[in-house]
Amino acid sequence: MTLWLFQACDEQAEKVIVEDNIALVSGDTTAVFYQGDTIWVPPSEICYNDTGTWSLADYNGLINGGDYKVIVLNIFASWCTPCQQEAPLMEAHYKEFKDAGLEIFSFGIDWTPLDCEAWAETFNLSYPILDDTEYAVFNQFGLSAIPYNVIIDHKMNVVYSQAGFNDELLLDIITTELDSIP
Repeated sequence: MTLWLFQACDEQAEKVIVEDNIALVSGDTTAVFYQGDTIWVPPSEICYNDTGTWSLADYNGLINGGDYKVIVLNIFASWCTPCQQEAPLMEAHYKEFKDAGLEIFSFGIDWTPLDCEAWAETFNLSYPILDDTEYAVFNQFGLSAIPYNVIIDHKMNVVYSQAGFNDELLLDIITTELDSIP
């Protein structure tokens, strides 16, 4: 069984639902999550292709009126060559599967040499790009390397969490999970 350690220091953490009756409550500084657990990610500022604050909870079909989604969280740095190579492929997947329920959110941890707007425009990205220069999301998932990708199923369970970019595997998991949306 895969084990992850997450930090959560926000009252919204009370909304986390985990299997085996392991509860995360407000005030906890760390929590252990197992693969398959429902997760919480801190709200983040959108820096391109939308405005305001992004929250994973907005995409939870159990609380948003049944609008279920499969979500890819992509963590990158603009100087990272593999990150640059994966960006156009992620955009292609987003365009192909958006109407079927796919959402992609990319979190930039370093904007050198490209800032957020230049990153999105260089790769013609239409999905939201978020600023994670304070490592709020990276510290939860991308503890080892970038690029780092997480896939969350329509039940808000982590089904994939891996450093690197394996396009064939990502696409296989995305299509499998999209097929399971009610």
